[in-house]
Amino acid sequence: MTRVDALKGLDLAISPGESANVRFTIVRNRPGTYDVVLMNARSAFTVASEPSPASIQASGLRVEPATVAPGETVKASVTVANVGDKEGSYTLRVFLNRREEERRELVVDGLTTLPVGISIEPSGEGIFTVEIDGMRRDFVVVAPQRRTNLSLESVVIEPITVAGDTPVTVT
Repeated sequence: MTRVDALKGLDLAISPGESANVRFTIVRNRPGTYDVVLMNARSAFTVASEPSPASIQASGLRVEPATVAPGETVKASVTVANVGDKEGSYTLRVFLNRREEERRELVVDGLTTLPVGISIEPSGEGIFTVEIDGMRRDFVVVAPQRRTNLSLESVVIEPITVAGDTPVTVT
């Protein structure tokens, strides 16, 4: 609460049994709630902030399963969030190995988060990269008879912090 003595120095003379209407104006620019207290009467007003414009982005790209057989479908999912107060539109572009596979126009209400699912049907075998809004995830298409039980246990990079153009060792 901000205390303001808006009527300080104002003299008002009212005879016994009479009443008077008094009007004054208070202007506040900063958003918030302001109390107005006159003798034993109290009220309040609120200065609202302007709604913020739409600000939409995608996050949390997931691709499942990580390995499929030829002809199977992979499911990609992202979360599209509008952190602005106003409604906005967003163009969701899905790339598979740098080629646009799908484009969707989404209208997202203010302060809303939408889960979005995409089905991807790759052709052929190999490693495929799904890209949405700068995020990338890989998956592998391989025939079941060509799969192996070989798995990667860990990756070690040394040193983990380097200056530009300095080599690192990956083990």
